[in-house]
Amino acid sequence: MPLIYHKNVIITQKGYKMRRKLLFVLLAVCALLSACGNATVSITETIKEYEAMSYGEYKEKTGNEAAFYHGSFFIGEIPDASFCVIYSGEYDEEMAAAILKDGDMPIRIEGTLSDLMTGIKEEMSLAELAKALSKGGKLEAAFEVLEGGGTAYYVGDKYALISFDNDKDGAFDRTLLLSLDDASGETIGPETVAWLERL
Repeated sequence: MPLIYHKNVIITQKGYKMRRKLLFVLLAVCALLSACGNATVSITETIKEYEAMSYGEYKEKTGNEAAFYHGSFFIGEIPDASFCVIYSGEYDEEMAAAILKDGDMPIRIEGTLSDLMTGIKEEMSLAELAKALSKGGKLEAAFEVLEGGGTAYYVGDKYALISFDNDKDGAFDRTLLLSLDDASGETIGPETVAWLERL
């Protein structure tokens, strides 16, 4: 009888330990799902560096010169990176062309969404992205879906425009344009083509 009782106690302890492990796993999964749902998205440090860099500083850092892009725009490639810096030149009457000056600042950065922003690991809706961009701020990000870009000025013929408060001071200071041409509905992901602009 004591032997059977002893075995029952062992079985009960094993069952208790298994239940504790299962509870721990379930709690970990819930925490991960909660973290995914409450992700914070922000501009990468590399992008912040380049959007604050004059054309002269860009040439010095990269060893590259920007190439003519469209209208008065020029595009600067970044070594070993998959995003580009866009500058707007001024029309020069003598040269009959747009030119860039060393003091000119970027007007936008172009790349995939994951190039520009941290925290983009999976597909999400525009509403989810706007919510993630609003985290920790006083002002909620606003978005709208637009059509008819169709030029180098925009990322696609159908695109989303999200205005958000990057420095959390209560005013919009950035615009994110996202191509929806290849999207399923209004879902975006890490590889979505995007442009980031200062306001």
